[in-house]
Amino acid sequence: MDQMIYINYAYEDQAAAMPLIDYLRSQGMALQHGNGSEEKVAECAFVVNLVTAASHTSKTYRKVLNHAYKCDKDMFMFQMREGRPVSEMGDVLDLIMTLFKYQHAAPAKSPEEEALAEDHAVAEKIAAHAEAEAAAGGEEEQAQSNERNAFYQQGLRFLKGDGCEKDDAKAFDYFKQAANQGMVLAQYQLSICYAGGIGVKQDINEAARWCEMAAYGGHLKAQEEIGYCYETGYGVTRNMREAIRWYRIAAEQGSSDARNNLAYCYQKGKGVSRDIKKAIMLYTQAAEQGHASAQFNLGFIFWYGEGIDSDRERAITLFEASEANGNQRAANMMKVIRQLGYVKKEKEKARDTEQDAKQNKEQEEKEAENNE
Repeated sequence: MDQMIYINYAYEDQAAAMPLIDYLRSQGMALQHGNGSEEKVAECAFVVNLVTAASHTSKTYRKVLNHAYKCDKDMFMFQMREGRPVSEMGDVLDLIMTLFKYQHAAPAKSPEEEALAEDHAVAEKIAAHAEAEAAAGGEEEQAQSNERNAFYQQGLRFLKGDGCEKDDAKAFDYFKQAANQGMVLAQYQLSICYAGGIGVKQDINEAARWCEMAAYGGHLKAQEEIGYCYETGYGVTRNMREAIRWYRIAAEQGSSDARNNLAYCYQKGKGVSRDIKKAIMLYTQAAEQGHASAQFNLGFIFWYGEGIDSDRERAITLFEASEANGNQRAANMMKVIRQLGYVKKEKEKARDTEQDAKQNKEQEEKEAENNE
């Protein structure tokens, strides 16, 4: 039973759900589906939620969604509009199958190993998508690419008022045309428009949806932000496993924001096992990139000796760097530290340590000379 998938949909969307159900069955997957059955959800390990206009008002749909979340079930949100999938059906179904197989093919794996496997599965999907686009080539593909780019550039011009009158509504329309044709930059820009109500009514659900689409397309900033959406429940159902997955993908590509957020999760044990060493490693990477919050957070660990020996001299250096980068918490911390005279004390301590080391070295050199 723990290998079954549950398909959750509103009653009005049963016809739209059948192609997905038929495909998964053809792949040999055991299914439960319908609406409102918490008992059936309990028998399944993976829940696919069909997101439509009807699902937002369906009480039974929301009941299953909330029950799956409370039971810590793995979930996938499948966007549909007017009875048709927003994304390519094949791509989404392949992704569902890949994630399910990675999670449940080897039950002996630890939760951490399973999470890493899921990360790799998503990363491979993104890489395959990019490779397929690059390999498509041809005159027709080039023409479509030129059209997408033209729409996107027009959107930027109207957004900034560059050579024309600024018009957010027109900018949004051009971005949407490019985004609907699969342009990742436009998908991310559309997310920004929905989040800020730029040229369109503010809609955080749409903002998160387009952000995730751009993230799957390989957009680094979108990967950072969709991770934060899942961590906070902004526009999506809160899901720490999804948040950690996206943070890891972005962190591996060098994102300082993702490294800082992932480090905080390890520091506090949010969605992962608490691990101060990993937190320090990730904070250090982000701090070296000049990330002000990471510098402050790392300084905080060293100041209070959280899981390690306290090192206030190093903490002050990090607080000062964070303050210089505009972090207000670091500025407040340094104000108190200076008032209490800790900066002077730590500098004097460092000077004394340096002098002791110098004296010890001189003593060792003298002893070496006498021995000769």
